[in-house]
Amino acid sequence: MPTYTPADLITELEQGICRVIFKKKSNDLMRVMYCTWAPEVLVREKMAPEDLNEGNRLVVWDIEKNGWRSFDLTTVIDFTPNIEKLGD
Repeated sequence: MPTYTPADLITELEQGICRVIFKKKSNDLMRVMYCTWAPEVLVREKMAPEDLNEGNRLVVWDIEKNGWRSFDLTTVIDFTPNIEKLGD
């Protein structure tokens, strides 16, 4: 996987829906999450406080769970941007 900075991921997440595969810290299981920061989705949802993104933790809107979730950047196995572009 290419190395992404938090800013890179946020840029991609703001463009549409992305897929993140990561290892959960709580139980070491792999998780696939479809998530976004796209304004057209977040305008309908409660915005997450910006201070939740600390260190290696990134908070995103999980489109399948319809809620805010987070993952640790150090546990990301794969990141696929633009699964679905929004706002085009």
